[in-house]
Amino acid sequence: GTNVWTDIPSLGWTNDASGVPGFPDPANDGVTEWAGWGFANKDWWVQTAGDQRRSEFKLGQGTVAIADPDEWDDAGHPKDYPANTYDVWLITPPIDLSSAVPGTVQLKFDSSWRPEYDDDYHQTATITASFDGGAKIEVLRWESNSTSPKYKDDNSTNQTIIVDIPNPPGAGSMVLTFGLFDAGNDWWWAIDNIVVTGGWSGVRA
Repeated sequence: GTNVWTDIPSLGWTNDASGVPGFPDPANDGVTEWAGWGFANKDWWVQTAGDQRRSEFKLGQGTVAIADPDEWDDAGHPKDYPANTYDVWLITPPIDLSSAVPGTVQLKFDSSWRPEYDDDYHQTATITASFDGGAKIEVLRWESNSTSPKYKDDNSTNQTIIVDIPNPPGAGSMVLTFGLFDAGNDWWWAIDNIVVTGGWSGVRA
């Protein structure tokens, strides 16, 4: 296709693919388009991946952000488990919180997720928040193990997700990190329409 895929995120965002086995060697990093988060036309992604329920992501439109270890695994890459799992991270630029009331920040996004868990790979998703460069705080975690209290089931291919974020008093900015890790020949996580809101303190930054 033409203009259907890039690995370059929006300005200020970081696409960290350093945890992909074989990266950055395009001859040994799996299917290169999915060696890290890919930003692709959703309809093209559905077609080139043979659907497999990807088309259920009706909330995603146009370009969506995709971590797809299932498609990535379809070409050669290092496979000695557990040293070589698919671990990818998508990091926002700093988000201004200086006018937000403490404890009022919410993250809203549309999501398509299919879990898979086996003896080798345990596909897991996480979102962390860091305030003013501080330690990362996990605000969301989905696991593929059906016995886990964090299990996110296979009926999750088209959902709007809202996450409460405990922004502390005095926080001036926040960085969010979306991660998919401990994965191999599993399924995917795709996201779109990311919005961060907070209660206004009445004081403009």
